[in-house]
Amino acid sequence: MQRRTLFAPYVALLVFGAIAAHLASELSGMGRAAEPIVLAPRHLYLALCALLAAAFVVRYAVAMLRSASGPMDLRRRLRLGLASLPFRGEGWRFIALTAALQAAGGLATEFSEECPLCGHDLAAGLLGAAFIAVLFAWLTRTLTHALPDVAAAIVALFHLGRERSRPPQRMPRDARAPRAALASYPRTRFSRPPPLQA
Repeated sequence: MQRRTLFAPYVALLVFGAIAAHLASELSGMGRAAEPIVLAPRHLYLALCALLAAAFVVRYAVAMLRSASGPMDLRRRLRLGLASLPFRGEGWRFIALTAALQAAGGLATEFSEECPLCGHDLAAGLLGAAFIAVLFAWLTRTLTHALPDVAAAIVALFHLGRERSRPPQRMPRDARAPRAALASYPRTRFSRPPPLQA
């Protein structure tokens, strides 16, 4: 199956950013009081979402690598996939949109947990979530910018190593047939003296 879009992996990366923004809001707004909350059973769903998102990204990447015929084809597919992202995955608008979505997701899950942050420094929690969201958005932008060249280089090295590890193949019998036929031809016909000139 050919995969020409990277929107689904982009959504999976948004999940990671939202989880990071959620935890950052609690740690920055609650301080040491957030330590038992971060590791509480109420956050098991965050760990499950992170595992599912990571498994999806890995499976998507493996499928794309297998469907590509080589490094150049993989680079072409990735560049086409980046064109399917918002704002083609480039510029400050892409960073702003990604940061806003991650911050919104993180704060939405925070308030869905009855907002343990609300009894503490809410402003610091919001600033921490915004900072982490912007940081993850910038990392996402950097990753998408370098992804085609890095992935193509990795695939090229993999193919080169596989070619070097492949044992040398013996020449098939049909390829040696013309040389055998030439050896059986009378060699005297190739070494005749030049004709005498009158």
